[in-house]
Parts: sequence; structure tokens; C-alpha cells
Amino acid sequence: MRTDITLLHPPSYLYFREEKRKFGPISDVIPSTPIFDMYPYGFFSLATYLNKKGYRVDLYNVAARMVLDESFDVNRFVEKLDADVVGIDLHWLVHAHGALELAKKIKQERPDITIMLGGLSSTIFHREIMEKFPWVDIIALGDTTEPVVDMLLDHRSRGKSLESVPNIAYREGKNIKVNSFSYVPKDISDYSIDYHKIFSSLFHASEPFGWIPFANFIEHPIGAILLYKGCRYNCLACGGSSYTYRKYFGRRELAFKSNDAILKELSSIVDHIKIPVFLVGDIQLLGRERAEDLIRKIKSEGLQFYGLFMEFYTPPPLDLIEKLTSLDTEVYFQISPESHIEEVRRFYGRLYGNDRLKDFVKGSIKLGAKRVDLYFMVGLAKQKLEHMETFSNFIRDIYREVPENERKRIDFFISPLAPFVDPGSLAFDFPEKFGYRIRARTLAEHVELIKNSLDWREMLNYETEFMNRENIAQATYIGAKALTIMKKEQGILEEDEAEKILLRLNQSYSEDIRGKETTDLRDLYPSEPLYNLIDEKRSEVLIMAIKKSLGLE
Repeated sequence: MRTDITLLHPPSYLYFREEKRKFGPISDVIPSTPIFDMYPYGFFSLATYLNKKGYRVDLYNVAARMVLDESFDVNRFVEKLDADVVGIDLHWLVHAHGALELAKKIKQERPDITIMLGGLSSTIFHREIMEKFPWVDIIALGDTTEPVVDMLLDHRSRGKSLESVPNIAYREGKNIKVNSFSYVPKDISDYSIDYHKIFSSLFHASEPFGWIPFANFIEHPIGAILLYKGCRYNCLACGGSSYTYRKYFGRRELAFKSNDAILKELSSIVDHIKIPVFLVGDIQLLGRERAEDLIRKIKSEGLQFYGLFMEFYTPPPLDLIEKLTSLDTEVYFQISPESHIEEVRRFYGRLYGNDRLKDFVKGSIKLGAKRVDLYFMVGLAKQKLEHMETFSNFIRDIYREVPENERKRIDFFISPLAPFVDPGSLAFDFPEKFGYRIRARTLAEHVELIKNSLDWREMLNYETEFMNRENIAQATYIGAKALTIMKKEQGILEEDEAEKILLRLNQSYSEDIRGKETTDLRDLYPSEPLYNLIDEKRSEVLIMAIKKSLGLE
């Protein structure tokens, strides 16, 4: 059945299967593979919203399918597309080649299909896209496009002009039109994901497992709930900073979901599958009253997760930690100090010192957090290669903050700022001021970087005042080796797994599209295969969809 819109997620580089590449650690601290096969959260949100409006929507993770199935033929898939509109995400800049190349392929084979892009990167580069990539017909602009796409589909179906549709760039004959950027909602409760509807729609989808969020999801599932849009912080290389939201997306304040909407979304996940769930965004930015109300509601509902993950931009006070650890489920805390050098951390935008960080770790363990994860990054302004000489000592200092038998509950990760300094970030817009040298400025230049880089070091779109790309790689591997050895000592990693990681690090590159280089996926978050976590009594439709996909109906 022809859809009103089919949403497609591309790989970062469309032809990754045809050539060997040294992927390195560019995706080591996220669930996806190095071709970034995890689609944006907004895909589910958009699908939920349009389904409620009565549209026929299909969702397909092309990148994940290419990873999982070597026989999957992209050209044949394109030929079989049956949609009025195809929406492709260009949210993260790393998808620049894959998104534009897939769009071009579809337009060449299926000129009858309207091609639409959306996402933060496509918003920032919308004029260049419309001027240089003529196979793109429409771009949905901004951080919230659900009602925009609804209005666009409605106008198209009625043969009406798109002139009154806000937040779009589009073609009208040979002319490029950019409508007013006027839709910036302050409340996003109406755009919550209803997983009941998502799972119900799977059975009617052309290929039920086209929807999987990332290639490893079946074996290592994790869900996510977005608490709000926007940010109050200005981390230098972040394209989701307060500066970027204000300048490029018209957002001057956070847009919240109501706590009832968050709770409903959480319930719609755990009613079907008891997977780990990540709360995206620091709960502290909700404000104390709203945050405590959300905690009370989660507790009163008795929601059970495989684990509830929370991220903090700054160390929270102990009384908030105590409330979070009182939930009837295991809670995991994550924080990204970025550097163990306070000067580097503060300059980047993380405005707290090491003593406060250590107090947070110690307090979280004492108050019952299942685990505390600390994330460090290489490629920061003011960072130097010699800083890695004291990295191990800093990690050991943190371990010494807690009893020896509790140290397995503290985990550490390090990765390069890769492959790109985000477009629209302070470092991208003012590189000299903040100690960066940007190697690619236009979207087309980033497409070429992705296309021509056979080694992850070559793909980096930046160097810093004190480190070139090779230094960034060296520092990453020095830090990763130190962490691997300490994780083995603390029993976080089994000896054989640690030795495998150290072997990969000594080779300094990896061509394994499914693996991690500096860590192990099981170390990122605990999980079990999806089929072990399905609530059979309440998820008959999901089980039927799985059987359908496996030909077991």
C-alpha cells in the first residue's frame, strides 16, 4: 500500500560495504556502529504524530539493514519504494554523504517521489542544500517538525500552495522559497512517542524490522525518552548548545514535555518490553519542583525497567541523588567531565571542579546508584597530548574515593571528538577565538571528507591549537589503554575481553563494522536480547511482528 510518507535513515557513507575503512573509535561510546546506524529520536515522534493524524507512515532504517544483511540491495529497495514523500534525516552532520546520496539515488530512479530532508544539520545548511543539491525538493526546518510535516502533507494532498506552511524551504518551479521560521513550540507534550501505536503499526509495515533504531538493538536494546528540547549551556563544540539553538533554530528557552506525557511515554515502553531506558537531558534543567514531581510519579506508578539511565551536565546535589536512587528500579548515572584537567573542562563549558565531581561519584555510590559512568573526550581546546600522562592517576584517585568492593560500580569511557566539531557550535562559528582550526566549512566539503577519508583521522573536520589529528588519535589510544587496564584490575572487564581490546588498540585501527575499538558494547549499558525482555501477555502484536519478519507466521 502506498504511504503518504516513508521515513528513511541513511548510513553516514552510503558505499561503506564496497570499500574497507579504518573506522577507529568514532562511535565507541554510543550504541550504533561506525556508520552511525541509529536514527534520531524524532523519527518515532514524527511517526506517532502523523499516525494519529491518519496518515499512512512507514519507517525504515536503511543503515541498520545494510549492516545486518549483506544481501540487502539499496537499488532494489529504492525501485520498490511506494510513497508520495520520502523523508530522510540529515540531523547529525556525519550523515551528510549518506543522506544526500540516498536522496539523489531515489530521485534518479523515482522522480515521482518528493524528497524531503529534516534535522538540525539540514536546517543549518538549508540554503546550500537547496542551491547545490537539486534533487532535494523540501527541507523541514527547526527542532520540532511534526505539525509542519502534517500541514505540508495536507496542503500537497489538496493541491494547495505551500506558501503558508511555516519552517520549510522548497522549490517552486525553478525558484527556491524559504518560508517564515515561525514555529518554535514552548511545550512538546503533544509530540511524545506512543509505543503502543508504534508496535501496533509494525504488524502492518512492509518489513517490520525496518523500524529498528540501530543495528545492535535486537541483541542490545535500549530505549530513550526526551525530557525537553534546547539547552542552557554553551559547550564549545556542541551543536545543541544554547548559542546554536538561539541562532539557528529560533529557540530562546527550553521546550518541556509535561511530566504526565513523560510518564505515559515511559509506560508505553515498559508495558511491552522491559529494556533499559535513557532519560535524555539533565533532569536538573526541569527545575527542582518539576523534577521531584516526575520522580514521585515514576515511583507511584511502580514502573520497572531493566535499568533507568540519567545524564547530568553538572554534578547534582546529594538530596536529588537520594530521591533518584529511591526509585523502584536500578538507576545508572552518567556525567561527562570531558577532561580531568579543570582548566580544559571549564574552557569547554563544563563549569565545575574535580572536588565536586569526586563528591558526586562518592555520594552516588553511597546512596545506591547501580553504576556511575564518567565520559572523557579528546580534541578539546587547550588540551595537550602531555595531559594524558596524568590521566591514569586521576582515575585511580576517583577509585580511591569509594571502598574497594564498590569500585566495579564506577566506569570510565574515553573517545575522540569525532568525526566533526558540530556545525553551528561556538567552536565551528568562531574557531580562532576558541582554539580550533576548522578544515571543512560547507556541507559539500563535509560530504567530500566523508567520501574520501579511508581512515578516521582523515575525516576529522578540525585540529586544535595544541593538537593535530595524529595527536588526537594518540591521546585517545593512550587514554583508552589506561582505562582498559584499570577496568581489568577492577573486574569491570573480564581478562580475555580486556586483552582483545588492548590488541585492537595496539593495531590502532579497526575495519570491523560491527565492533567497538576502545570498549565493548556490553560495557556501555547492561542489557539482554530483545526477545528475552518482551512482556508476552501484553505484547502479542510485537511478537506477531517478529514472527512475521522471520517468516514464522
